[in-house]
Amino acid sequence: MDAVSRRQAIDIVTEALVERIRRKMRVWGFGDAGCPRPIYEANNARYRDSWVVRIPTEPPYLLRSSEIVSVSKATGEILYSGSANDEG
Repeated sequence: MDAVSRRQAIDIVTEALVERIRRKMRVWGFGDAGCPRPIYEANNARYRDSWVVRIPTEPPYLLRSSEIVSVSKATGEILYSGSANDEG
């Protein structure tokens, strides 16, 4: 019998990957300088009280748009998840 199960190995790797990404994330409030365009340009009251989290591109040299997630400060609801439209 293995000391570490298949499921435990998956959990260990998942935790390590999440931590690696977490260290590279950036977070903005609505309207902060550098806030990604889809949220800033929406100028929608729904996004005004949210955090915008940029998830880094992996691998870092890949030329593609970053992924962003907007999270309501009040409820934790995900308001937007998708492209930051920042490629190029």
